[in-house]
Amino acid sequence: MTDFRASMIGFDITPRIHPTGGAWGTTPNLTEVDLPLLSRCLVLDQDGRRLVWFSSDLVGDPLHDTDVIRGELAAALDLSAEQVVWSTSQTHSSGALPGSVVSGSCVTAISTTDPEFIAEERKRLIDKCVAAAKEAIRMLRPAAVWAGRGFCDDVSYNTRLPMPTGGVKFSRHHLEGLQSGKYFDPTIGLIRFDDSDGKPIGMVFNFCAHPATMINDKYLSPDYVVSARQTIEAALGGAPAMFVQGFCGDVNCYHLFCKPAQARRTGTRWRDAGGRTPLVHTVGGAAVALPRLIAALLETGQEADGSVRLPPALAAYVGTDVLRAP
Repeated sequence: MTDFRASMIGFDITPRIHPTGGAWGTTPNLTEVDLPLLSRCLVLDQDGRRLVWFSSDLVGDPLHDTDVIRGELAAALDLSAEQVVWSTSQTHSSGALPGSVVSGSCVTAISTTDPEFIAEERKRLIDKCVAAAKEAIRMLRPAAVWAGRGFCDDVSYNTRLPMPTGGVKFSRHHLEGLQSGKYFDPTIGLIRFDDSDGKPIGMVFNFCAHPATMINDKYLSPDYVVSARQTIEAALGGAPAMFVQGFCGDVNCYHLFCKPAQARRTGTRWRDAGGRTPLVHTVGGAAVALPRLIAALLETGQEADGSVRLPPALAAYVGTDVLRAP
Protein backbone atom coordinates (compact mmCIF):
# COMPACT_ATOMS: atom_id res chain seq x y z
CA MET A 1 0.00 0.00 0.00
CA THR A 2 1.27 3.48 -0.91
CA ASP A 3 2.53 5.52 2.03
CA PHE A 4 1.50 9.13 1.39
CA ARG A 5 2.17 11.81 3.98
CA ALA A 6 1.76 15.58 4.00
CA SER A 7 2.16 18.66 6.16
CA MET A 8 1.83 22.40 5.71
CA ILE A 9 2.85 25.30 7.93
CA GLY A 10 2.74 29.07 7.61
CA PHE A 11 5.35 31.62 8.62
CA ASP A 12 6.08 35.34 8.44
CA ILE A 13 8.67 36.66 5.97
CA THR A 14 8.04 40.40 6.39
CA PRO A 15 11.30 42.28 5.78
CA ARG A 16 12.68 45.14 7.80
CA ILE A 17 12.31 48.66 6.42
CA HIS A 18 15.62 50.41 5.78
CA PRO A 19 15.67 54.19 6.55
CA THR A 20 16.55 55.07 2.94
CA GLY A 21 16.44 51.75 1.07
CA GLY A 22 12.86 50.83 2.04
CA ALA A 23 11.69 47.22 2.20
CA TRP A 24 14.55 44.66 2.13
CA GLY A 25 16.90 47.65 1.76
CA THR A 26 16.23 47.37 -1.99
CA THR A 27 12.94 49.18 -2.64
CA PRO A 28 12.95 52.84 -1.51
CA ASN A 29 9.30 53.52 -2.36
CA LEU A 30 8.00 50.80 0.02
CA THR A 31 8.21 52.47 3.42
CA GLU A 32 5.19 51.19 5.39
CA VAL A 33 3.92 47.71 6.25
CA ASP A 34 0.21 47.42 5.51
CA LEU A 35 0.01 43.70 6.32
CA PRO A 36 2.76 41.11 6.90
CA LEU A 37 4.16 39.13 4.00
CA LEU A 38 3.56 35.43 4.65
CA SER A 39 4.78 32.15 3.26
CA ARG A 40 3.53 28.57 3.31
CA CYS A 41 5.64 25.44 3.17
CA LEU A 42 3.99 22.25 1.92
CA VAL A 43 5.90 18.97 2.26
CA LEU A 44 4.70 15.87 0.42
CA ASP A 45 6.23 12.43 0.88
CA GLN A 46 5.22 9.29 -0.98
CA ASP A 47 7.10 6.04 -0.56
CA GLY A 48 10.28 7.92 0.31
CA ARG A 49 10.03 10.47 -2.52
CA ARG A 50 9.88 13.95 -1.03
CA LEU A 51 8.84 17.38 -2.34
CA VAL A 52 9.24 20.66 -0.44
CA TRP A 53 7.13 23.48 -1.86
CA PHE A 54 7.32 27.12 -0.79
CA SER A 55 4.74 29.69 -1.85
CA SER A 56 5.28 33.25 -0.66
CA ASP A 57 3.83 36.75 -0.82
CA LEU A 58 6.58 37.93 -3.15
CA VAL A 59 7.05 39.13 -6.70
CA GLY A 60 8.59 36.54 -9.00
CA ASP A 61 12.23 36.52 -10.08
CA PRO A 62 13.83 35.51 -13.39
CA LEU A 63 14.40 31.78 -13.80
CA HIS A 64 18.12 31.92 -13.02
CA ASP A 65 17.58 33.80 -9.74
CA THR A 66 14.78 31.41 -8.78
CA ASP A 67 17.06 28.44 -9.40
CA VAL A 68 19.72 30.00 -7.15
CA ILE A 69 17.18 30.21 -4.30
CA ARG A 70 16.07 26.62 -4.90
CA GLY A 71 19.69 25.49 -4.82
CA GLU A 72 20.37 27.24 -1.52
CA LEU A 73 17.29 25.72 0.10
CA ALA A 74 17.99 22.27 -1.28
CA ALA A 75 21.56 22.30 0.05
CA ALA A 76 20.39 23.37 3.51
CA LEU A 77 17.74 20.62 3.57
CA ASP A 78 19.97 17.87 2.11
CA LEU A 79 17.74 17.58 -0.95
CA SER A 80 18.27 17.91 -4.68
CA ALA A 81 17.10 21.13 -6.35
CA GLU A 82 14.49 19.09 -8.23
CA GLN A 83 12.81 18.36 -4.89
CA VAL A 84 12.29 22.05 -4.09
CA VAL A 85 9.55 24.20 -5.63
CA TRP A 86 9.73 27.99 -5.21
CA SER A 87 6.58 29.86 -6.20
CA THR A 88 5.38 33.39 -5.52
CA SER A 89 2.04 35.16 -5.49
CA GLN A 90 3.38 37.90 -7.79
CA THR A 91 2.19 40.61 -5.41
CA HIS A 92 3.40 43.94 -6.75
CA SER A 93 3.76 45.26 -3.21
CA SER A 94 6.49 42.98 -1.85
CA GLY A 95 9.53 44.90 -3.02
CA ALA A 96 12.60 43.45 -4.69
CA LEU A 97 14.22 40.46 -3.02
CA PRO A 98 17.86 41.05 -2.10
CA GLY A 99 19.93 40.43 -5.21
CA SER A 100 16.93 40.69 -7.53
CA VAL A 101 16.41 43.06 -10.46
CA VAL A 102 12.61 42.85 -10.21
CA SER A 103 10.68 45.23 -7.93
CA GLY A 104 7.15 44.35 -9.06
CA SER A 105 6.20 48.02 -8.94
CA CYS A 106 5.89 50.78 -11.51
CA VAL A 107 8.76 52.27 -9.51
CA THR A 108 11.65 50.17 -10.73
CA ALA A 109 14.60 51.93 -9.08
CA ILE A 110 16.39 49.39 -6.87
CA SER A 111 18.67 50.53 -4.06
CA THR A 112 22.08 49.00 -3.35
CA THR A 113 23.29 51.67 -0.91
CA ASP A 114 23.54 49.34 2.12
CA PRO A 115 24.79 45.96 0.86
CA GLU A 116 25.31 44.63 4.39
CA PHE A 117 21.65 45.26 5.32
CA ILE A 118 20.49 43.70 2.04
CA ALA A 119 22.64 40.60 2.61
CA GLU A 120 21.24 40.25 6.13
CA GLU A 121 17.68 40.40 4.78
CA ARG A 122 18.38 37.68 2.26
CA LYS A 123 19.90 35.47 4.95
CA ARG A 124 16.90 36.08 7.23
CA LEU A 125 14.55 34.99 4.45
CA ILE A 126 16.49 31.82 3.60
CA ASP A 127 16.90 30.91 7.28
CA LYS A 128 13.15 31.28 7.91
CA CYS A 129 12.35 29.08 4.92
CA VAL A 130 14.81 26.38 6.00
CA ALA A 131 13.48 26.38 9.58
CA ALA A 132 9.89 26.15 8.32
CA ALA A 133 10.73 23.26 6.00
CA LYS A 134 12.45 21.32 8.76
CA GLU A 135 9.43 21.79 11.01
CA ALA A 136 7.06 20.73 8.21
CA ILE A 137 9.15 17.60 7.58
CA ARG A 138 8.97 16.79 11.29
CA MET A 139 5.17 17.16 11.16
CA LEU A 140 4.62 14.80 8.21
CA ARG A 141 1.65 12.48 8.78
CA PRO A 142 -0.59 10.17 6.74
CA ALA A 143 -2.88 12.14 4.47
CA ALA A 144 -5.78 11.89 2.06
CA VAL A 145 -6.08 14.21 -0.94
CA TRP A 146 -9.22 15.95 -2.17
CA ALA A 147 -9.55 18.12 -5.27
CA GLY A 148 -12.22 20.52 -6.44
CA ARG A 149 -12.81 23.87 -8.03
CA GLY A 150 -14.86 27.00 -7.69
CA PHE A 151 -15.46 30.12 -9.74
CA CYS A 152 -15.13 33.82 -9.01
CA ASP A 153 -15.64 36.03 -12.05
CA ASP A 154 -15.70 39.47 -10.41
CA VAL A 155 -12.17 39.90 -9.07
CA SER A 156 -10.14 39.98 -12.29
CA TYR A 157 -10.12 41.14 -15.92
CA ASN A 158 -7.87 41.24 -18.98
CA THR A 159 -6.17 44.62 -19.24
CA ARG A 160 -5.47 44.51 -22.99
CA LEU A 161 -8.17 46.64 -24.65
CA PRO A 162 -8.18 46.64 -28.49
CA MET A 163 -8.55 50.14 -29.98
CA PRO A 164 -10.82 50.95 -32.96
CA THR A 165 -7.87 52.45 -34.86
CA GLY A 166 -5.67 49.42 -34.23
CA GLY A 167 -3.33 48.35 -31.47
CA VAL A 168 -4.24 47.96 -27.81
CA LYS A 169 -4.08 50.01 -24.64
CA PHE A 170 -3.55 49.06 -21.01
CA SER A 171 -6.96 49.42 -19.36
CA ARG A 172 -6.74 50.58 -15.76
CA HIS A 173 -10.46 50.10 -15.02
CA HIS A 174 -12.12 46.70 -14.83
CA LEU A 175 -15.43 47.85 -16.35
CA GLU A 176 -13.62 49.19 -19.39
CA GLY A 177 -11.40 46.13 -19.60
CA LEU A 178 -14.36 43.75 -19.56
CA GLN A 179 -15.63 45.34 -22.78
CA SER A 180 -12.64 43.91 -24.66
CA GLY A 181 -13.92 40.35 -24.55
CA LYS A 182 -10.35 39.23 -23.91
CA TYR A 183 -10.02 35.97 -22.02
CA PHE A 184 -9.48 35.63 -18.29
CA ASP A 185 -9.90 32.50 -16.20
CA PRO A 186 -12.38 32.69 -13.28
CA THR A 187 -11.57 29.19 -12.02
CA ILE A 188 -10.31 28.62 -8.49
CA GLY A 189 -8.46 25.32 -8.25
CA LEU A 190 -8.50 23.61 -4.85
CA ILE A 191 -6.50 20.73 -3.39
CA ARG A 192 -7.10 19.81 0.27
CA PHE A 193 -5.02 17.51 2.42
CA ASP A 194 -6.74 15.80 5.39
CA ASP A 195 -5.16 13.74 8.16
CA SER A 196 -6.30 10.26 9.15
CA ASP A 197 -9.00 11.77 11.39
CA GLY A 198 -10.44 13.80 8.52
CA LYS A 199 -9.12 17.11 9.85
CA PRO A 200 -7.62 19.53 7.31
CA ILE A 201 -3.83 19.67 7.15
CA GLY A 202 -3.94 22.49 4.63
CA MET A 203 -5.18 23.56 1.22
CA VAL A 204 -3.59 24.73 -2.01
CA PHE A 205 -5.70 27.21 -3.95
CA ASN A 206 -4.91 28.47 -7.42
CA PHE A 207 -6.15 31.57 -9.24
CA CYS A 208 -5.04 33.72 -12.14
CA ALA A 209 -4.69 37.48 -11.49
CA HIS A 210 -1.81 39.78 -10.64
CA PRO A 211 -2.10 41.09 -7.04
CA ALA A 212 -1.49 44.66 -8.21
CA THR A 213 -4.01 46.77 -6.30
CA MET A 214 -1.28 48.93 -4.74
CA ILE A 215 1.21 48.65 -7.58
CA ASN A 216 2.48 52.22 -7.26
CA ASP A 217 2.06 52.92 -3.55
CA LYS A 218 4.19 52.97 -0.41
CA TYR A 219 2.68 49.90 1.25
CA LEU A 220 4.26 46.48 1.75
CA SER A 221 1.39 44.01 1.37
CA PRO A 222 0.26 40.58 0.10
CA ASP A 223 -2.52 42.52 -1.68
CA TYR A 224 -5.82 40.68 -2.29
CA VAL A 225 -4.20 37.32 -1.50
CA VAL A 226 -4.33 37.96 2.25
CA SER A 227 -8.12 38.28 2.56
CA ALA A 228 -8.68 35.43 0.09
CA ARG A 229 -6.37 33.26 2.18
CA GLN A 230 -8.09 34.28 5.42
CA THR A 231 -11.49 33.38 3.95
CA ILE A 232 -10.32 29.89 3.05
CA GLU A 233 -8.42 29.34 6.30
CA ALA A 234 -11.52 30.28 8.29
CA ALA A 235 -13.46 27.62 6.38
CA LEU A 236 -10.71 25.11 7.18
CA GLY A 237 -10.92 25.78 10.89
CA GLY A 238 -7.58 27.56 10.97
CA ALA A 239 -5.53 25.15 8.87
CA PRO A 240 -3.12 26.96 6.52
CA ALA A 241 -4.02 27.79 2.93
CA MET A 242 -1.36 28.23 0.27
CA PHE A 243 -1.95 30.51 -2.73
CA VAL A 244 -0.49 29.50 -6.09
CA GLN A 245 -0.59 32.03 -8.91
CA GLY A 246 -1.98 30.92 -12.26
CA PHE A 247 -0.85 31.96 -15.73
CA CYS A 248 -1.76 35.60 -15.15
CA GLY A 249 -0.14 37.34 -18.13
CA ASP A 250 -2.30 40.39 -18.88
CA VAL A 251 -4.90 39.48 -16.24
CA ASN A 252 -5.02 41.89 -13.31
CA CYS A 253 -7.13 42.19 -10.19
CA TYR A 254 -10.40 44.11 -9.92
CA HIS A 255 -8.74 47.32 -8.61
CA LEU A 256 -5.50 48.85 -9.86
CA PHE A 257 -3.45 51.75 -8.47
CA CYS A 258 -5.60 51.81 -5.33
CA LYS A 259 -5.26 51.47 -1.56
CA PRO A 260 -5.20 48.67 1.06
CA ALA A 261 -8.99 48.79 1.57
CA GLN A 262 -9.60 47.92 -2.08
CA ALA A 263 -7.11 45.06 -1.93
CA ARG A 264 -8.88 43.50 1.04
CA ARG A 265 -12.28 44.03 -0.57
CA THR A 266 -11.19 42.12 -3.66
CA GLY A 267 -10.04 39.16 -1.56
CA THR A 268 -13.32 38.99 0.34
CA ARG A 269 -15.17 38.22 -2.89
CA TRP A 270 -13.73 34.71 -2.90
CA ARG A 271 -15.86 31.68 -2.34
CA ASP A 272 -14.84 29.60 0.64
CA ALA A 273 -13.61 26.03 0.59
CA GLY A 274 -17.06 24.63 1.34
CA GLY A 275 -18.54 26.13 -1.82
CA ARG A 276 -20.58 28.76 -0.01
CA THR A 277 -20.40 32.49 -0.61
CA PRO A 278 -20.14 34.14 2.81
CA LEU A 279 -21.85 37.47 3.34
CA VAL A 280 -19.13 40.05 3.73
CA HIS A 281 -20.06 43.03 5.90
CA THR A 282 -18.18 46.16 4.86
CA VAL A 283 -18.41 49.88 5.34
CA GLY A 284 -18.81 52.47 2.61
CA GLY A 285 -21.64 50.66 0.83
CA ALA A 286 -19.36 48.01 -0.68
CA ALA A 287 -21.81 45.15 -0.08
CA VAL A 288 -24.94 46.86 -1.45
CA ALA A 289 -25.61 49.32 -4.29
CA LEU A 290 -27.22 51.84 -1.93
CA PRO A 291 -28.63 54.34 -4.50
CA ARG A 292 -30.41 51.52 -6.33
CA LEU A 293 -31.71 50.10 -3.06
CA ILE A 294 -33.23 53.45 -2.03
CA ALA A 295 -34.79 53.93 -5.47
CA ALA A 296 -36.35 50.46 -5.31
CA LEU A 297 -37.80 51.13 -1.85
CA LEU A 298 -39.36 54.40 -3.04
CA GLU A 299 -40.78 52.84 -6.21
CA THR A 300 -42.43 49.93 -4.42
CA GLY A 301 -43.29 51.32 -1.00
CA GLN A 302 -44.14 55.01 -1.30
CA GLU A 303 -47.67 55.91 -0.13
CA ALA A 304 -49.90 58.77 -1.27
CA ASP A 305 -48.97 60.88 1.77
CA GLY A 306 -45.25 60.59 0.96
CA SER A 307 -44.42 57.98 3.59
CA VAL A 308 -42.56 54.82 2.62
CA ARG A 309 -43.73 51.37 3.74
CA LEU A 310 -40.78 49.04 4.33
CA PRO A 311 -40.61 45.31 3.52
CA PRO A 312 -41.05 43.17 6.67
CA ALA A 313 -37.48 41.84 6.46
CA LEU A 314 -36.07 45.36 6.52
CA ALA A 315 -38.57 46.76 9.03
CA ALA A 316 -37.26 44.34 11.66
CA TYR A 317 -33.86 46.07 11.55
CA VAL A 318 -35.13 49.65 11.20
CA GLY A 319 -37.58 49.36 14.11
CA THR A 320 -40.59 50.59 12.15
CA ASP A 321 -42.53 49.49 9.12
CA VAL A 322 -43.19 53.03 7.82
CA LEU A 323 -40.79 55.91 7.19
CA ARG A 324 -42.31 59.40 7.47
CA ALA A 325 -40.82 62.84 6.93
CA PRO A 326 -39.93 64.61 10.20
